[in-house]
Amino acid sequence: MTPSRLPTSIQSIVLEITGRAAVALGLTHGPIHAELRVDGPRVAVVEIAGRSIGGLCARTLEPFMGPLEDLVLSHAAGLELPARKTASRTQEEPVAAGVMNDAHPRSGVLRKVTGLEAARAVPW
Repeated sequence: MTPSRLPTSIQSIVLEITGRAAVALGLTHGPIHAELRVDGPRVAVVEIAGRSIGGLCARTLEPFMGPLEDLVLSHAAGLELPARKTASRTQEEPVAAGVMNDAHPRSGVLRKVTGLEAARAVPW
């Protein structure tokens, strides 16, 4: 979800853990793709890689930051990053945007989710 609706204190933890994970993997310059699990004050890295986001995820940032390609290319060329947009809050423009990625081998309709308690019990 962008912009994040998490409290600033949790956003700080997410940024700190993401940064530490990136550095631990030697990812110190350029874009990264990071996915984290946030459960209250607990934050854990699910995935991190030296690449940019893409597809629908990249498009969710455009109203707020402009095209992702502009950011990535400006950074790679050592240029000043484009200024962040201040999304004007008209009824036509989104206040927030998000994407849910959930790959399935075939089409269908999600009717039920089970195993939540077992999943929450998995230590991380």
